[in-house]
Amino acid sequence: MTCREASRLASQAQDRSLNLKERIGLGLHLLICIGCQGFTRQLKQIRQACQRVTNSEGMNAKTEVLSTTAKARILQEITAKQGYKR
Repeated sequence: MTCREASRLASQAQDRSLNLKERIGLGLHLLICIGCQGFTRQLKQIRQACQRVTNSEGMNAKTEVLSTTAKARILQEITAKQGYKR
């Protein structure tokens, strides 16, 4: 297995369960490749950090809503840019 294949599988393992063949191949590659070991460790750390941020009080979906004024301003900018392109 190449490092490219291993990094792809390590990344996919964050979002889905790998099948037996994929787990064995990735596991064997990680036994011998220090670079991919580090990459896999970094992926896990990034995922954990994202989960901590998502679970924190500051990321409450109900408090992260745009105001009516902000929505109107964004819509106005989009409309102006679309008119400019035509």
